Amino acid sequence: GETVNLIVNEGAFRTVYGSPVAEIEKGEMHWLVSYGYERDMILGNYVIKDLVSHWDGPIDLIIDIEIIADPDDPNKVLINDMLGSETPIEAIFNGDFATLTIPGGQLLSAGTLSPDYIVEVWNGYVADGTATGFIEPDGTIRMNGIGFYLYDLEGEAVDWWDLFPNPTWTPVPDDTKINSLPAVLDISNIQKRAADKLIIR
Repeated sequence: GETVNLIVNEGAFRTVYGSPVAEIEKGEMHWLVSYGYERDMILGNYVIKDLVSHWDGPIDLIIDIEIIADPDDPNKVLINDMLGSETPIEAIFNGDFATLTIPGGQLLSAGTLSPDYIVEVWNGYVADGTATGFIEPDGTIRMNGIGFYLYDLEGEAVDWWDLFPNPTWTPVPDDTKINSLPAVLDISNIQKRAADKLIIR
């Protein structure tokens, strides 16, 4: 997943006929070194556990999600069941750079999880809220920050539900369900954690 630029002196390369190649200056030629991952490698069930809250440290919470192919875009996937949401969120798969990118600002349908709040997926460590994860060869995804910001039903900002610096998404068999989410979103631990959605680590 790297783009390599080379500077080559005249004559350092030769053609198949033995003729010297002219000088190659920086920016004239580059190669992409790809991981070569296919989207299918990250499709399936995942658990997000061993979570560490930005404010509270390690917490006893396990989240089940399912990643499926976006039927309309070969470069995207849909993430089901995030915090019990009935509405999926979109993510961009990049097999060359081994990344999964979740654009910030997507809303979860809280429903039975929290009928009194609107839940926004937001990475508080970057200005645009984008959450990016690195995909390992076994399909494990190591996110570089992801969180959930609450609004009331009028659209007014409430506060962070929680923010996780480096959660790991681990692939599990299809029949694995160990979700430990509460029936209703617990906001008892919210005590004006942060007025701003941009958090300094």
